Amino acid sequence: MHCSAILNLLLLHNLILSNFKTMKNYSSVFLFLILSMLSLTAYAQDEKKPDPDQKESPLFSSEETIPVKLDFSIKEVKKQTNDSTYIETIMGYASPDGSWSDIETKLRVRGYFRLSRCTFPPIKLKIKKADRKNTLFEGDKELKLVLQCSTKKGAEDYIIKEYMAYKLYELISNYHYKTRLVDVSLTDSKDSKGKSYEINGFFIEDIEKVAKRFDGEVVKRSIHPMAQDPLESVHNAFFQYMIGNTDFSTYAQHNEKLIYVNKKIIPLPYDFDMSGLVNASYA
Repeated sequence: MHCSAILNLLLLHNLILSNFKTMKNYSSVFLFLILSMLSLTAYAQDEKKPDPDQKESPLFSSEETIPVKLDFSIKEVKKQTNDSTYIETIMGYASPDGSWSDIETKLRVRGYFRLSRCTFPPIKLKIKKADRKNTLFEGDKELKLVLQCSTKKGAEDYIIKEYMAYKLYELISNYHYKTRLVDVSLTDSKDSKGKSYEINGFFIEDIEKVAKRFDGEVVKRSIHPMAQDPLESVHNAFFQYMIGNTDFSTYAQHNEKLIYVNKKIIPLPYDFDMSGLVNASYA
């Protein structure tokens, strides 16, 4: 990492601390941190750009919100799925022209904290190659689907603010997950009344897809933080500081994944619902 980058980081840190007490509210602090964070991107000139030979995923080629329909038993998904067990269902999605299409998919729960505390658990989707061919999901074998925690007041705000955190990191680092908002019509198939919910969420691309975009590979073992790329480590850590998040570990790969690109170990953060930016009631 350039010495000038380290010096500027120290200056920014001291400047933040010296001005914190004089700032009238946390919004001013947050804005200040965003501007500071963006200034760090000037030192990312050696970042590898996405491989031009990799086909752009249709799903993440637009910022428009996608209407989605899902029909499954919330209770069954929570109790009968895990890292290796999926259930099969049909996912409907709307095209920009308003027409609807169906695609066969498998899904399971993921994570731990939200799974035990939320009505709607975080979901992992897997779609067969033959089923996703010539569809919006053609480039994405696996996806994460983050749903709002519940129908309680403020739950919609939490999911939108978490999505904003992902978009902020896109401005900070070239190495990031792509995301896309969805409006989900979820029918609980095992509910005696066939109860339906209109909730918010967003898709997150799979880590294997992120690594592939940079002609790299996923690192599936622990790597000491000091062996990870210095500049990207600072991007990551300063970003977590900016959004007020301590629920991560690059060493243990807790809410962090590592990819190996251009002889560098790059950390990629995810799951920001426990951050101060989101400020979820269950955090």
